[in-house]
Amino acid sequence: MKGNEPLNSVREVHYRALLPDDYLIFAALRQAALTGEPDAFGATWAQESQRSPEEWRSFISNRTIFAAFDGAEAVGIAAGGDRDARPNARGLYSMWVHPSMRGTGVSTHLIMLVENWAREGGATFLALDVVTHLEYPRALYRRCGFVETGRFSVMSRDPTISLVEMDKDLRR
Repeated sequence: MKGNEPLNSVREVHYRALLPDDYLIFAALRQAALTGEPDAFGATWAQESQRSPEEWRSFISNRTIFAAFDGAEAVGIAAGGDRDARPNARGLYSMWVHPSMRGTGVSTHLIMLVENWAREGGATFLALDVVTHLEYPRALYRRCGFVETGRFSVMSRDPTISLVEMDKDLRR
């Protein structure tokens, strides 16, 4: 799957958490995300394509990663993991949905799965960093209840790309 190729028209979307042995699914989704929208992520496909199967499995083992499937085809991912020193905060990472599936509710459902995972783990906040020049993801996160915190940073791999932190209070 390439980042912007059209998908089949099945539209039987289901979701599940990925396991370490699902690393080929995760790698294919990361390739689509990183090649389709390279500015949106802190990693590049050139970097991640060098991972061994064991490194992919370890990456999955250290996070909770949800995938969306349209029939048998993986079409989106969202990951949850530790965020910062706040014991009550978790992070939303690696969020990506195939362009043909945007606007169908897949993105919102993946975010909801990560929110539920964070809440069940005792988190009261879910935070993320989003590229400032990409309005679509910022608007999506705002629709899902995230607010910009006013904390800005730059992407470590490319300091010309600005990020803004957004978080959501999970107690509401």
